Amino acid sequence: MVFAIRFSKTKDDRTAKITFGDYDRGFVGNKGILWEKKIEGNRWNMSVAKMVYDGKVIERSKSSWIAVTTGENRLRIYRRMFLHIEKELKKNLKCRFKTEDPIFYCEVPDRSLSRFKVLEIHLTKTVIYVEPHEYVEFVMNPRTNKLQAEIQIEVIRDDLPEGSAIGITTLRHYYTIYNLETNEVGFVPLKDPPGSHSKLGVVLGILLPTLVFVLALVGYFVYRKVVHSAFLEKPTTTIINSNEALLAATTF
Repeated sequence: MVFAIRFSKTKDDRTAKITFGDYDRGFVGNKGILWEKKIEGNRWNMSVAKMVYDGKVIERSKSSWIAVTTGENRLRIYRRMFLHIEKELKKNLKCRFKTEDPIFYCEVPDRSLSRFKVLEIHLTKTVIYVEPHEYVEFVMNPRTNKLQAEIQIEVIRDDLPEGSAIGITTLRHYYTIYNLETNEVGFVPLKDPPGSHSKLGVVLGILLPTLVFVLALVGYFVYRKVVHSAFLEKPTTTIINSNEALLAATTF
């Protein structure tokens, strides 16, 4: 038994699709499917090799796992994992948890997402990218009239059994295939990894000026060769004054 889910990216998106018995090859294309083995349990729990935030490892354990669930929107992680994210945010921002609601928020001067970094969840073969726009929501505090960024990540105690979970907010960027016979989940990224375009831009930024310089240099030497050859092949001209020309003509 196989079923596959493609979530809508926005409320106006009409590409959402659930397929039973097979999966849609059109969503897979030439990207291929990254299969993850389901570990024991009733839910679709995947082993986590490590979690990385802003290039720093915040979780690495052979016993770590995370559930793929369509019953939740937000990402859910343990407190010990979030401590590292909290520490990084507090370096430049004033942040804390709300008392009435376990939501972590930071006071910010504007709506720039550059202060927040990508969270990477490394499974066995797949890397799930949780980008800032997926977990940051800007709201105005009605009491202080100040802008704040609410971190839409559910943080739970380390001793709770439900564990970490990837919700729909993140899953909408992947086409997921569930195989009940092999107990596997297949992931197909529906967009390029974060930073892939910027890395290409850096490479092009280095190569293009070099290429322009080389072409200009080649053009210069070709021009010199052509001009030099034309000068050597140009017929010589002897200039004489009018009296010499008249003498030559009469003598002839």
